[in-house]
Amino acid sequence: MDSTSDTTLLRQPGRPARLTDADRTILVELVREHPAAGADNLTKAFVRRTGKSCSDTTIRAVLVKMGWRRMTRPENPLSEPPAPASKDPVRYTEHHRLEPTTVSYPSDLTDEEWTLIEPHLRGRNSKSPCGGTTRATVNAVLYMARTGCQWRFIPHDFPKWQTVAKTYYRWIIRGVWEKLNETLRRLVRISAGKDPEPTAAILDSQSVKTTEKGGVCGYDAGKKIKGRKRHILVDTMGMLLKVRVHSADVQDREGGKDLVDAALGPAAGPVGSASAGTPEIPLENIAPTPQERVGSTPLFVPPEKPPLLAQIPIIPASNGNSESRTGLQTTAAESEGARHLPKLAQIWADGAYAGDIEDHTLKKHGVILEIVRRSDDVQTKMWVGPGETPTPQSQGFKVIRWRWIVERTFGWLGRKRRLSKDYEQRTDVSETWMYVGMSHLMLRHLSTAAPSGASAG
Repeated sequence: MDSTSDTTLLRQPGRPARLTDADRTILVELVREHPAAGADNLTKAFVRRTGKSCSDTTIRAVLVKMGWRRMTRPENPLSEPPAPASKDPVRYTEHHRLEPTTVSYPSDLTDEEWTLIEPHLRGRNSKSPCGGTTRATVNAVLYMARTGCQWRFIPHDFPKWQTVAKTYYRWIIRGVWEKLNETLRRLVRISAGKDPEPTAAILDSQSVKTTEKGGVCGYDAGKKIKGRKRHILVDTMGMLLKVRVHSADVQDREGGKDLVDAALGPAAGPVGSASAGTPEIPLENIAPTPQERVGSTPLFVPPEKPPLLAQIPIIPASNGNSESRTGLQTTAAESEGARHLPKLAQIWADGAYAGDIEDHTLKKHGVILEIVRRSDDVQTKMWVGPGETPTPQSQGFKVIRWRWIVERTFGWLGRKRRLSKDYEQRTDVSETWMYVGMSHLMLRHLSTAAPSGASAG
């Protein structure tokens, strides 16, 4: 460096003495030790090492005159070349496909549970272009029912939310979920040693709030809830037979009529159900065997088909038709319009259903509807004979005969957070979530419980 210009630079007013050759050597060593350091940090390090006072402007100017430049560091080259474009006609690449995962959610179907329902879902595409399967789609629906999340919040472990939603709504139209609930309900009753068709049922309703989604809505003045009312009919085991969703301002007796007519009216199989030529399947053909009654045969025997499921006939869907039927069984009696629940003879309900629904149910369907009243529903005054005293009223909490069964069912379904409110715009979608929740509960029961002894009812 020219000593004259260097002296002129370093001896300006207010600046310290010029840097010597030894100082420049030390500065170069500091730059090589810390190549990414700024001028201010280099100045501090220079002052600590030499003991001379110096500004960062001087350090920067000296480095520039010595030929040093501060430049941007280049990026490292890619370790692997980009993947070539896929020749898939749907333009999917390997990065778009779902990778196998070992993550299992508590709501996922076990192998035993999937074996129970897989034959009834035949005819569905086993694998979609993006890697989703029918089992993964069902797991996604069960995850939504259990957690209450929205469609777009389905985890990436499942197929795309559009695929899951499209399948869910398509199966609603075809009656898959309701028919699956009916089949599982029969299996549960068989595993408990009961007749597949119930002879008695319990009726009740539940009012829930709705959201800003829209749809039918009303105000239940008794419960002080603005939303919808769910009417359900369950058997003596608490298994769901039928559900109807109405506006909350509909009276229980009117909503009960609709539910009873739907539950006891002519059967309508799913779209594409069995033709009239399908042979009738007697109920005794699917009754539990003597070995199952004593519990010596387990409900699930891997890897063979479960014995109870083997007794339920399967109607395979046609091959190569995306609009084919679900594969759920339908008897000839159902195809010809026979009554649902043919052996049902007794229905219990609470006092809210008292009225003309009792005569309506008896005259139209030949079923007795009995009102089971609570202790405080009984009149406080009563007729007594000469010398007799009135019977004292019961005090405190008391379990109500038969009605506690349907209340327990509401409690079971309440564990499904999707049912904490009515988030749907359409009532048929709301009803389907009830069938989904009950089907999942019955699957867990069937995959873990062993058949018990025979019982009546």
